[in-house]
Amino acid sequence: MSEMARLQGSLPARPGPEEVQIAQQTLSRVDAALATRLEELFSQPRPAAVPNPVFRAFQEMREDVLRSQVGKNSFQLPRLSLHCKRESHSLSSI
Repeated sequence: MSEMARLQGSLPARPGPEEVQIAQQTLSRVDAALATRLEELFSQPRPAAVPNPVFRAFQEMREDVLRSQVGKNSFQLPRLSLHCKRESHSLSSI
């Protein structure tokens, strides 16, 4: 029981409704940007000199790169926007 209390005490505070909303908006923007970039990627015409399997492999590699970049950004952006929001709020109260 004491172990559970210690673990619970070490957890960060739960985000408030405003913080959740900011995170959701940020993730929506990130998802929209990913969808746009993927649409651009898959609408590119295949050069005549490139075989279809090679071009498709290239597109899959680019897709993986785009998704990994977005994954990194979506993990960092909500934290950054929340941090900036808190700082601006604390600065405005001075």
